[in-house]
Amino acid sequence: MPQGSPRTEAGIAESFAEQLRIIAQAEGRDQRTRAIDDLAALVHRSGSLVPFLTRLTSEDIHGRRLALEIALRAPLPLDDTSVRLLIPLLGESRFPTPLRLNVGIQILRSLPHESPRVSELLQVILDGLAPGRALERLRFLQHHVPGHSVLERQSTEREELAALPCPRCGLRMQRADLIVHLWHEHRLLMDGTRAREPWKMVEDWLTDYAAAGQRELLDRASELALQLDPANGLTRVHRLLLAAGLTDGEARDNLKSQAEGGRGSLCPHCYALVPPAHESLPEPMNVSHGRIAGNGCVVEVSDRYLFTHLFSATSDAVIHDGLEPGRGLTYRGQTILFISPIVLLAFLFAVSLPPARLPPLVPVALVLLAALLIYLRIWIVSIEKGDPGQRAIDHAWRELSPRMHHPTFERADADFVARLSVSSIGKGEPALREQSLERLLKVTRQQVGAGKLASGDLAALRCLEMDDAFRLGQDPVPGLAADLAAGLSGELPLAYCEQLLEAWPDEARGIGQRARLRALVAEKAFDVGLLPADLLQLGRVSPTFGQVFGRASVAELNCLRYIHSHRDDRSWRKIGTASPVFDLARYPSLGRQYLGNRPDLLLFQPMSVGDRGRDASAPVLICVGGIHYRELAITSPTTPITISETSGRYRLRVGKQELTFDEDPSILANRLRAWARYLFQEVRPTAAAYPEESASDRLKPLLAQKAMHCPECGNAFLAMRGDVGIAADAS
Repeated sequence: MPQGSPRTEAGIAESFAEQLRIIAQAEGRDQRTRAIDDLAALVHRSGSLVPFLTRLTSEDIHGRRLALEIALRAPLPLDDTSVRLLIPLLGESRFPTPLRLNVGIQILRSLPHESPRVSELLQVILDGLAPGRALERLRFLQHHVPGHSVLERQSTEREELAALPCPRCGLRMQRADLIVHLWHEHRLLMDGTRAREPWKMVEDWLTDYAAAGQRELLDRASELALQLDPANGLTRVHRLLLAAGLTDGEARDNLKSQAEGGRGSLCPHCYALVPPAHESLPEPMNVSHGRIAGNGCVVEVSDRYLFTHLFSATSDAVIHDGLEPGRGLTYRGQTILFISPIVLLAFLFAVSLPPARLPPLVPVALVLLAALLIYLRIWIVSIEKGDPGQRAIDHAWRELSPRMHHPTFERADADFVARLSVSSIGKGEPALREQSLERLLKVTRQQVGAGKLASGDLAALRCLEMDDAFRLGQDPVPGLAADLAAGLSGELPLAYCEQLLEAWPDEARGIGQRARLRALVAEKAFDVGLLPADLLQLGRVSPTFGQVFGRASVAELNCLRYIHSHRDDRSWRKIGTASPVFDLARYPSLGRQYLGNRPDLLLFQPMSVGDRGRDASAPVLICVGGIHYRELAITSPTTPITISETSGRYRLRVGKQELTFDEDPSILANRLRAWARYLFQEVRPTAAAYPEESASDRLKPLLAQKAMHCPECGNAFLAMRGDVGIAADAS
């Protein structure tokens, strides 16, 4: 170390100590690398490389590794003393091979080609290696130190000694040629003296890395994987890491991001990305130009001639072949029969009337005007008659559906009815098929419940019924809730419930409607013994079903469960005659209005106080988040509630909000205080004390329906979209 003032030397020593402390406390590879870079720069500026390396090489393994890191960053050429200190370290296998080789390259670049130190260095680096492996290492050094005479001479000598036989075809060749031969001819790689499957090598390296933690194995596996598959090699490495039992946040995050983007689930056994299983509705029938056909049945409506024509037939017989019932002339027929005579009359007026008595233009114009008005009427009537395709759908329901499942249930009939239902959604006349659809639903539901028919056949009929109800202005929520309840109780498959939710009309999915459905389904779920944790777990396994409960928490569902447990004894009756949310949700208008504003509603109490202004009969809403009355909100048990009188007017103040009344609102104030005590001192504390464990006996049969098998490893698991699935035996 250069001589200087004691203060300068002390400052340098202090800087070294501080930098070493930063290296020791570094978190992560990047931070440690930056700290070593800073230390190397400090050593170079102080001109103390040799003393520093001397001190480090006499330390423990950590000091000797740091000596290699500093030498790797030192400017070239390295002096002879530094080379003498570093060469013995290159033979220590405890240090990463890339680090030792890179330092060796630095030394080779610093020495003359024929220096005795070169032979000493090569002996240390190649000691204990098989001939083929030693040749690989020499070629690596040649690549980074091109034109080095000693490296070229030793490579040539070892190549002559390293001729090896191909383990597959027996050809003998030098190792480099053998490596190329194995890859191009057999798709194998050399591992020492063995030819192996590439991905098996990667898997073994990662398994050893998970057991021993040698970073070199991970680096080698990652590099090979990227060479084998540049696009997906890293993903496969991450899968193998997690499958080997290693906890790796980067690997898990990478795989989860792919699962989220691909809307799939990761197999918990091999971490393969498995697309979600989905049972879709049956394919619709072919509907085109007034013709609907499928499963051997045909209905065709034709407006090509003077009169409308209907042809309908099953695979066994022709049902109708003639004039369309309830129809007459086609648009073309009416135009020909009604418009043509009038136009002819106009022509006769134009050629026969003498111009002296009346100009022929006037009667001709009047006749043509009459023809135009009649034509417009014909055109309007033709539009009212409807599209031939929709009329064909109506005739299919009128002519063919009554013949389905008579006298006994037939699978072919079920297929036809299901496809016809999918084709009819949003089309045709709902009232015309109502009775027939009701009969077919009953028959099909029995077969699906007995496991003799796919859920899609029933879902197609039910989706049509739900869409028809919405088009007729009826409330579809109670019926949908009943179907979901049947799925929760095990009467019908969960796949059926998912298909219904996917087909639920977007126009009927407002906040209020979703809140009504959630309340009604929660009531049915609690009836069959399911707990809030069960519903949320089911929602994670079945995202479509999980949309029913949205972002509801366990605490919110537990409050619903508390109200459900007291819906018969109505423990809140001492406060007021409030209705539970389950009852309010059955009323379309009220439920949609109040649940749309307060989806966390628990109880609903109508109130009427002395205010002749608007909202005179506004209700008190007891919600999970607090008590609400008009603009007033009680969100804490300590919210003050006071009444004051000024000039005959009463002011009710709740916290910082207030309302003005004509009459004394003491009854309302007392009611609000009582509801606040009930919510904050009884409902929420009791609900919070409920255990969160799942009622596994009730939930397991439902989860079993969602089990799927990984196509790569064959193991069963429960898919979790965008996340790692759950092993079937752990559910």
